[in-house]
Amino acid sequence: MVTIFGPTHPKWTATSYQAERIVRIDIECGPCQQRICPLGHLDCMKGVTVDAVFAAAVELLDAAPIDTVHHDVTG
Repeated sequence: MVTIFGPTHPKWTATSYQAERIVRIDIECGPCQQRICPLGHLDCMKGVTVDAVFAAAVELLDAAPIDTVHHDVTG
C-alpha cells in the first residue's frame, strides 16, 4: 500500500500495514492537520510528485513475492 500524505501527520492515520510506503514531503509548516491551507500555498500536496509515488509502488512490487502480485486486466 502506498499512502500519500499532505497536511495530515502519518502517525495520526497510521495503518500499521507492514508493506506500507508513505510518500510525503517535509516542509516547515507541516504537518498542520488543516483541511484548508492556512497559508494558501498547498506546498505539502503539490510537492508530492508522481515520480515519488511511482517509485514507492515499484519498491513494493519489487519486494513482493511473485505469487502475491496480481494484475486485474479486466478493468
